[in-house]
Amino acid sequence: MDTSVPNLLSPALDGGGEMGSLIRAMDWDQTPLGPISGWPPSLLAAVSMILTNRLAMHIIWGPDLIEIYNDAYRPILGSKHPAALGRKAEGNWSEVWDFYGAHLRGLRLSGKATLYESQLFSVLRHGFLEECYFTANDSPIWDESGGIGGILNCVTETTQNVISERRLNLIQACSDPAFLGGTAQETADLVSQRLEAERLDIPFSLLYLLNERGNDAELAACSGIERDGSDLPMSVPLSDSTGTFLPLAEVASARQPVLAEKLASRFRPRPGAPWPEPCDHALVLPLKGGSPNVPAGILVLGISPRLPLDKAYREYLELVADGVAKALADTRAHAETDQQRTWLHALFMQAPALICILRGPEHVFGFANPLVYNLVNKTDLIGNPARTVFPELGSQGTFEILDRVYQGQAYTAQERRVDIDRGKGPEPLYFRITYQPMRNAQGDVEGILVFGLDVTVQVLARQKAEEASADLAAQKSILEAIAQRAPLPVVLETVTRNAESLFPDANAAILLVSSDGRLVNGAAPGLPGEYLRAMEGSPVGRDAGLCGTAAFTGVGVIVGDIASDPKWKNGRDPALAYGFKACWCLPILSPSGTILATFALFFREPRHPAYGELNRLATLTRTASLAIERRASEESLRRAQDQLLQAQKMESIGKLAGGIAHDFNNILTAINGYSELSLQLTDETSPVREYLSEIKNAGAKAADLTRQLLAYSRKQVLSIRIVDLNVLILDLGKLLKRLIGENIELDLALDPALRTIKVDPGKIEQVVLNLAVNARDAIGAGGRITIRTRSITVSKDNRSLAPGLYAMLAVQDNGTGMSAEVKAQVFEPFFTTKAFGKGSGLGLSTVYGIITQSGGRIFIESEPGKGSIFTVYFPVAEAGEPAAPAAPAEHGASSRDEATILLVEDETSVRRLVKQVLTDQGYRVLEGKDGAEGLEIGRGHPGTIDLVITDVVMPRMDGIQMIQQLRLLRPDVRVLFMSGYIETPVVQNGVTPTDSHFIQKPFLPHMILDEVRDLLSAKTR
Repeated sequence: MDTSVPNLLSPALDGGGEMGSLIRAMDWDQTPLGPISGWPPSLLAAVSMILTNRLAMHIIWGPDLIEIYNDAYRPILGSKHPAALGRKAEGNWSEVWDFYGAHLRGLRLSGKATLYESQLFSVLRHGFLEECYFTANDSPIWDESGGIGGILNCVTETTQNVISERRLNLIQACSDPAFLGGTAQETADLVSQRLEAERLDIPFSLLYLLNERGNDAELAACSGIERDGSDLPMSVPLSDSTGTFLPLAEVASARQPVLAEKLASRFRPRPGAPWPEPCDHALVLPLKGGSPNVPAGILVLGISPRLPLDKAYREYLELVADGVAKALADTRAHAETDQQRTWLHALFMQAPALICILRGPEHVFGFANPLVYNLVNKTDLIGNPARTVFPELGSQGTFEILDRVYQGQAYTAQERRVDIDRGKGPEPLYFRITYQPMRNAQGDVEGILVFGLDVTVQVLARQKAEEASADLAAQKSILEAIAQRAPLPVVLETVTRNAESLFPDANAAILLVSSDGRLVNGAAPGLPGEYLRAMEGSPVGRDAGLCGTAAFTGVGVIVGDIASDPKWKNGRDPALAYGFKACWCLPILSPSGTILATFALFFREPRHPAYGELNRLATLTRTASLAIERRASEESLRRAQDQLLQAQKMESIGKLAGGIAHDFNNILTAINGYSELSLQLTDETSPVREYLSEIKNAGAKAADLTRQLLAYSRKQVLSIRIVDLNVLILDLGKLLKRLIGENIELDLALDPALRTIKVDPGKIEQVVLNLAVNARDAIGAGGRITIRTRSITVSKDNRSLAPGLYAMLAVQDNGTGMSAEVKAQVFEPFFTTKAFGKGSGLGLSTVYGIITQSGGRIFIESEPGKGSIFTVYFPVAEAGEPAAPAAPAEHGASSRDEATILLVEDETSVRRLVKQVLTDQGYRVLEGKDGAEGLEIGRGHPGTIDLVITDVVMPRMDGIQMIQQLRLLRPDVRVLFMSGYIETPVVQNGVTPTDSHFIQKPFLPHMILDEVRDLLSAKTR
């Protein structure tokens, strides 16, 4: 018998990339959250959800605001990672805590989700305070008490979008006629005014124009710095190559930008600068437009201390310089030139936004910058109508909007969704877009300027945050149902209802895997009853339909179109008949990998999973697994409780049976004893002799019945020996064959390495014979009985047996088997499935009592029609104890002439019987009615008392107390105890100690005479 028991564990946080590993490896005992095993389900569900999400997400939990985040969130932390994990948010974000801390406290008070878009934060994450912008959604996480346990933050960094947009605005302004003045000085003033508004990117600027001779640079305008300060030279000779102030001469000569450093010591910025840090770097750029060898001027642009001077920043400053140079050139030219158009084209081509021009009523592409080509993944734009290039937009209202714009009505949208086919089918994209009518000199619309920013990431981030909030709410409701110990069907229906709320176009179903490998309904509130009944009892197998295959392989099966997918070949017609056209099915696994059920979503339209949808379904399957595992644990507990109740019932029945047997023993002692004495005195020809024989036979049967009851109630006296089960069974071989009959085969599979046991061999023979007879009766005509032995070791994980070494005895038959109801009662006394008069119902109850009293355990495995196995486990004897048969008793000669016996018995009929038997054999008998009277006689008798025969349980003073007192006066007196019940100090656990003599009622006259002769003979030796 396999005695191992699987080790069922709670699920752990799986996956999650680097952060999943860090979270599982972290010593959470050192944090206010404590160990993961003590985290509430709401926190576990939230952490599991963010670890499986590709969006940047973090959780701020508990009153200490402890921070937990996923892999996508690490770039936002920068060098704060990994130390930020498990720390207080205030410590991680101290530089922005005035704003962020107040925001979090407000959310915890209101309990309402918040959204802020492109919020400015000055973050210290790369060694300096950095200008950063974030769009984030904060949602409360409700805990099990109904309060706010934490906050879920889904965040997208929009720094590049914000900075790109404002830079694009400045670049666009460079082409605005308002940027131009009538003179170079006016244009310079306009430039400085415009740059004054751009101090986040350009803290200060200096615009130097070269004089007519080109040998001096004259300060024409500045922003962000005091013009009149003595430390700001108005004129710099280009002949001065030392660069004491700024490398103007070097830039003018090389006509290449130069980075100037350590500016804080050269001149002071004007008070009120955008950042408290000094502006210590600037890019000195030549302005194109002068002679071939000399620039038109030099532009000094300060570099923000809170932005890195990366390639995009540098290119932006160069574009600003180009724009300023262009404005100066345009001012000097007083007219738009081909050079200006080329520059604007280059500007549009480099702009960090989508720009295109549509011409005519057919909206023909006349211009598109690289971002347009890259985004739509199309090459055939220029010269083709928009309807031809983007036919998929025909059903989305886009062309109707363009038609209205061409009529002169501008259009702006903040989050315009368009589904564009970029080669893999339509994909949803979101734009902040403007359609602006383009008019000619006469005011007529000739085309449309399209300007847009791709905000897909931000929109999807918000949508994911909303989905995450919905997922969290679904998990919370399911976990609450589990925590409230709702019945499994209620919990599973809660799971399916939440699945249908998360997938509104689907019907959800959970099909449990039964013990015989079939699918049965767990919960499917949305499926048609007829379809559900058709699925009920479906087999689990590789080609047994979608759900059967998922349950067999343990791998999800996704069918986006039932009508064409070969995986649905075995269930296509019924599904289509009920209107189902797609199905996704995932297996529900236990923590140990056992397949418990399947989770299926049925759709009425062909449907393939979108990004993240299978993760949402997988999260629901894990929650369903918790519910099913909980049901299994509860059933295991219920079975244990049933076993305990059964054991208690058996114990109660045993006590009752033992008590009844005790009372009968005294009566039967008198009946059987007087019957035997009467027969001895009755002539062989007397008709009374036949009646006395019947009385004696009936008494013997009653005595057998009481012995069986005592065996069941574990109240019989055992004669313990070291026994080899193999030898005992082999010795019984012939008897067993006679008992079971010639038409039943008997197989013996005995373990030659079997360990010995300490038992009463006679009683164990009775066990083997009773089990064999029981198997014979279950088989009927023909069949096989197998008796096995084996030594086994039971581990501490076994729930049925204590750890240790055991000798196993198993009796197996291929008979009719038993139902669960019969198995529950099979060891109860007087229970039998045989016809009336065919059995007493005490055979198996006797087996149960003997095994239990011997320190063993017995188990049954049986099902109707599959036979039965009775398996017995005995603790093995200690090593070194050899098996040996009991030595036969040696009877010495009795000494009757001088033997005086003190007889003490409270039951009058038994006392008279014993006295009669003893006096008939010539013994002198002193008679006492109870222990007190017996002690008085023993003390007062002047002569020798050779033997005391006493009952154990008596009124006033029991036999044990009497003997203890009597031995103070007569230490050598021999004692024979007699009793009908073994729960006395003389007999412990049914075994008599070697220094005590005991005879159990009922007994016959010759039996007590044998005991008396043995004791008296031993005294004379």
